[in-house]
Amino acid sequence: MKTLPLPSLPHADLAIVLCNGPSMRGIDFAKSFEGYTTFGMNLAYRHWDAINWHPTYYSCLDRVVGMDHLEDIERLVSNAPIYGIEKFLLRHNVVDALQLQQNSRVLDFDAALAEDFTFFRGYWASTGSITTAWAASLGYRHLLLFGADASYHNYVSGAVHVSEFVLKIEEQPVTNPNYFIDDYQRMGDMYHKPFVDNPEAPHEDQLLGWHMIRPQLHNSNTVVVNVNPQSRITAFPLCPLSDAPHAFRLTRRRARHRKTRPALTPDFPRKDGVQIDTAALAAELCARKNGPVIDVGAYHGANCLPFLAQGRQVYAIEADSQHGKALQELSLSHPGLHVVDAAMSCVHGRTYPWHRHARHDQFHAMKCFSDHCLCVGEVTTTTLRHWCKAAGIAKIGVLMCDVSGFELMVLRGADLTLAPPECIVCAWDNLKSIHLKSDRHDLGSFLLAHGYQVFMSEWHPVLDPALPQQWKGLYPYPVEPAPLAWGHFLAFKTPIRPSRLQNILNKHVNIGAAMPVHPLPPAPQVTKVPYVFRI
Repeated sequence: MKTLPLPSLPHADLAIVLCNGPSMRGIDFAKSFEGYTTFGMNLAYRHWDAINWHPTYYSCLDRVVGMDHLEDIERLVSNAPIYGIEKFLLRHNVVDALQLQQNSRVLDFDAALAEDFTFFRGYWASTGSITTAWAASLGYRHLLLFGADASYHNYVSGAVHVSEFVLKIEEQPVTNPNYFIDDYQRMGDMYHKPFVDNPEAPHEDQLLGWHMIRPQLHNSNTVVVNVNPQSRITAFPLCPLSDAPHAFRLTRRRARHRKTRPALTPDFPRKDGVQIDTAALAAELCARKNGPVIDVGAYHGANCLPFLAQGRQVYAIEADSQHGKALQELSLSHPGLHVVDAAMSCVHGRTYPWHRHARHDQFHAMKCFSDHCLCVGEVTTTTLRHWCKAAGIAKIGVLMCDVSGFELMVLRGADLTLAPPECIVCAWDNLKSIHLKSDRHDLGSFLLAHGYQVFMSEWHPVLDPALPQQWKGLYPYPVEPAPLAWGHFLAFKTPIRPSRLQNILNKHVNIGAAMPVHPLPPAPQVTKVPYVFRI
């Protein structure tokens, strides 16, 4: 067994998250992590029992694994004072089965998710990534990841299918390539495939889950370092353990720099009445790109016009029949406009109620997000992946999306891995997406995770929907907007030079008449937007 020489790091807000990958093999837990706050998870308790050592916090967030090991989880909770485990993070099915609702040491993940999703997310949830977010929620601001390798093999020797995505160990494997001990999984154990080959969303795997927690960590000023340089998890700095102090310092310094990085525009005050045509801006930036333009939630087609003026083929996808009529009328004078009656989401073939806002006809969705929304019928969803295949579209040039809070769902149904659009213009509005347990940073980090250069266009909070709204500015993402603001993400697969973007912005920023003109500042000296915690 080897003892790790932990570098000199602040203990007060430092925590060690112990994932269970093979890079942890041979480590003496008791000696290496003595005196440190540690987070352990899942079936590693088998090793802890053998060495008479246990972590400070324990989590198990796999519904199948948790129910398959109820007896041992109950033992860990019952003996927590002896083992020194302070808190447990468990799924609701385990909490309910063991009747732990009133246990002060136990946090029900699903209940916490329903009450407040500041740190927790329900999608792409792996125990490792959610445990890291849990550590941040408890106030630990420096996190070391051990064993976060993501070097998974879906099929361990001796495993057979129980259902499409669940396997069972029928024969005890001699070696287990997925974990730091060979008997981590034993005969009779059931587990989820680490990487689910889901035809609906093939990119939704554990790797994306790590990217999706980055906004919460960034907003809480939490820095994470992965001490396995060969890890496939690239959402955080990768370095040897000996370089961790330097990685922490460098990441914090770069985070401070990003907070003070100049915007591409000044912060226009509301009184200036500034407007910008986001679709026209995207059209000029992507004038030479190949592939059709897809506008999901096209409303009356205003966003299609700049692209139609360029002679491009535009598919206006609109689920609301009233707006579909307006689009059909527009298509009579624009032969390049193709109107599609469809409701886009991340799943294909499901039926949902359709709601319209009683006061503002532009607000319609599959979710009732206001007291003034009325159910007016039903729609059956499809995905961009399914629809593009049926329409014979191999690659989207520009994807625009404004669907009342469902933008993330639409992007999840698109093929951003094998055939990513060159440009994505996507609306964000927390007042709507919060009803779906997601926020603007989920959307922004989703785009970053798929390799896009992302800018955030921010508009002042809406005071009266009947009046023209007022633009605030454009910023390299990640950035924190005003609490009630709304806006758009502009994402580019091929990075746009900020100087070029700024020159084009000069043409599209429309400052109200008789208002003072604010000269745009010089272009910042950056060529692309980096990840939040990338070194």
